[in-house]
Amino acid sequence: TELPRYGLKVGLKNYAAAYCTGLLVGRRALQKVGLDEKYTGVGNDEEDEITGEIESVEFNKKRYFVDELDEDRRPLRVYLDIGLARTSLGAKIFGALKGASDAGLDIPHNYKKFPGYDADEKEYDAEVHKEQIFSEPVAEYMRFLEQEDEESGTKTLEEKFKTYVDNGVNADDLEEL
Repeated sequence: TELPRYGLKVGLKNYAAAYCTGLLVGRRALQKVGLDEKYTGVGNDEEDEITGEIESVEFNKKRYFVDELDEDRRPLRVYLDIGLARTSLGAKIFGALKGASDAGLDIPHNYKKFPGYDADEKEYDAEVHKEQIFSEPVAEYMRFLEQEDEESGTKTLEEKFKTYVDNGVNADDLEEL
C-alpha cells in the first residue's frame, strides 16, 4: 500500500484507510485525464472541510456528484461495481466510494449505505459518517482499553493495537493521520 508514504502508517484496514485510498485513487484518475485542476474535490481549500455530506450539483436536468461544476468540461463520471459481494451498512467499500467522490470524481450514490444512516428513521446523520472517516470509533475503543488497562493492570491495548503503540500513535493522534 502507498498510504504510509502519505503519513498513514497504522490502521491500514479500517474505514478511514479505505476513505484515504478512495481519495488517492480519485485524485490520480483526475490527474490522468487532466481534470485535477478543475475538480479539486472536498477538503482541499482552507475553508473547505470534510463533512460527511453528499455533494451534488444539478445542471441541464442532470445531477453531478461534485461540489462545483466547470462549464467547459464535465466531471469524470465513474460507477462503483462491487460485483456479487453483498453490501452492508458502513462497509469499507463505501468509505472508498466517499473518498473517491470527495476527491472530485462524479460517482452516482446516495447515503443509505453510509455510516450514520438510520434505516428505521430514514435519516442520515453526516456527523456520524465524518467521525467514521476520522477514526473516532477506533479512538474511543483505544481510550476504553487504556482505561481498562489502568484499572485491571492488563496490557490489552498493547496487544490489540501493537502497530499503533510501536509507532507512537495514541487515540488523540488518529484524527491528525
